[in-house]
Amino acid sequence: MGVGVRLVQLRAIMVNFAIDFDNTFTRDPELFKMFIRICEQRGHKCYIVTMRAGRGDAKAQVEAALAEAGVDVPIVYCHHTFKRKIISQQGLNIDIWIDDLPEGIGDQRMMMAYDDKGIPQTLWQWLDKPTGE
Repeated sequence: MGVGVRLVQLRAIMVNFAIDFDNTFTRDPELFKMFIRICEQRGHKCYIVTMRAGRGDAKAQVEAALAEAGVDVPIVYCHHTFKRKIISQQGLNIDIWIDDLPEGIGDQRMMMAYDDKGIPQTLWQWLDKPTGE
């Protein structure tokens, strides 16, 4: 009695990718351009998700770099706040994060960082606190 092998063709599931800008996309824009193109061809969605503020020179630099690289994807500016929190507030869901500083993405524990008055703290305020506070 032979053992039958059944090959199952797996369908690609749509995946949302978040690509950090500073020190991630900027390290190799051509690589990320190719990556984004392949993702889009396979039905996936890519976002640039940056800690930068979405105004002034910070915004202009991001948009200029993406235009120069020929990349046209949505940009999410997180204004120095945990990325996962801002993404959630915008009703988005990211499946895979590509980031040189994963601490900036945040998790539920990090999103619950409050000062002694109960005021939510940004990532930078939280990381700058001396140990024990």
